[in-house]
Amino acid sequence: MLYDDDNLIFESAQTLQRINDSKTYKKTLEEVVAEAKLKSDSGRYLFDEYDAESFKTKIGIDLMFFEQLTQKLDETQVLQVQPVLTKLYTIVRELYEFTNIKPEVFGRFDESILSESDEVVKRKLSKKIFTFLENKYYNLTPAKKEQKYCDRVIPTSQHLMTEGADSTEAVNFALKECLSEDLISNICFPFSIKPRLDYLMENEAYAEIFDQDRLKELYENYTTTSKNVARIIATCV
Repeated sequence: MLYDDDNLIFESAQTLQRINDSKTYKKTLEEVVAEAKLKSDSGRYLFDEYDAESFKTKIGIDLMFFEQLTQKLDETQVLQVQPVLTKLYTIVRELYEFTNIKPEVFGRFDESILSESDEVVKRKLSKKIFTFLENKYYNLTPAKKEQKYCDRVIPTSQHLMTEGADSTEAVNFALKECLSEDLISNICFPFSIKPRLDYLMENEAYAEIFDQDRLKELYENYTTTSKNVARIIATCV
């Protein structure tokens, strides 16, 4: 009987030890890092990984959009916008690479459009641009237009009026600038790409693993450069 009691005590002690071991189990460094990355990059599975060929297709199509938007520029203005566009797409590429997101094309066009005739391309892109403007401005009620754009047009319109522009002219130009800026954003980061960037720039868990400050710096550079492009486009639309 003593043997059985000793055996019972021994088995109970082992069981208790296993319970304590499970409570004090420490995750390996690899497990900690893996869990942190999963938490910091929630939604990663929704996006394909970046690849250079996709960006090559994207920039080819995107630049055709910008050709449509800048076709009324004179030679001097074209020379002004070209280096700014080059800078813009250097930053755009860095943002896609940094976040490891496969580039998307506004309008869901693919590489086949690159081999189509100029007339067909112009028609397709013009339709997409006009649909965007309808949804973002022309189809809105006056109240919606004011709600959406009033605060945004004030800084530029006030600046133009200090330089001698009348109020109507200043507001119209500021509105064109806002719409151009929104269109540029949709061309560069269409569909769910922009919300994804916003999420990564605000996610605290992302900042624990990745260089969130660098991401914010890149996006700030993009914003400044896109405003410069929008300002040029607004002069000819």
